[in-house]
Amino acid sequence: MAPLRVRVARERGGATVVVLVGELDLATAGGLRTRLTTLAQADPPPTTVVLDMARLDFLDASGISVLLSSQRALAVRGSSLRLRAPSRMVRKVLRLLDLDAVLQVET
Repeated sequence: MAPLRVRVARERGGATVVVLVGELDLATAGGLRTRLTTLAQADPPPTTVVLDMARLDFLDASGISVLLSSQRALAVRGSSLRLRAPSRMVRKVLRLLDLDAVLQVET
């Protein structure tokens, strides 16, 4: 099990980029949920939170739960969530579950 490394950076235009490296699973989902909840509750919240998933090696149901709940929490504050460059494995999971129709995915 690879730990999840999370790095937060700001981009122009009010977007916040969260770079994910490793595995988003039951063991690591809680930490990411906390980080994203903190971003959603910021005053003012970022206009957009972009999850850079190019180096995310694994995504399970608990990780998907974090993505969906974070999308809702951000939407309540008038913000959006985008998934940037998901790895091949993550893209496959998103497609299989038809989540690429629910979440904004940038390839």
